[in-house]
Amino acid sequence: MSATLQSTERRARRRYRCRIPASYDAGASGKDRVWWWGRVRDFSRDGLHLTIAQSLAPGTPITISLCVPNAEQATVLTGRVVHASAADDTGQCSVGCKFHQELGEAEFQLLRETAAGVKGVWTQSE
Repeated sequence: MSATLQSTERRARRRYRCRIPASYDAGASGKDRVWWWGRVRDFSRDGLHLTIAQSLAPGTPITISLCVPNAEQATVLTGRVVHASAADDTGQCSVGCKFHQELGEAEFQLLRETAAGVKGVWTQSE
């Protein structure tokens, strides 16, 4: 692959690969919310990569509810879409989200433990 085609890694945080089911709502609030299903593909303390069945524009506010087994309460994260790709041949879109607030230690550990328990072990992605 030529140097001009290689992407430059610009992330400031280490990413952790996973396959965590999630529901999300983009832009609506209150009783107008419509929840859609997706899957978290990786996460860091300040954002995540979500695979979904619709395209979202950068800047779109997003609320993500993670499907965390045995959690005492729902794990809900809020943020905004920072990048999105067009649908692939399976109809799935890739969306990068930045959280409004960085994950605290307890939330971060819960995500790591969930990733380890949902079909495989989490792995670090440098």
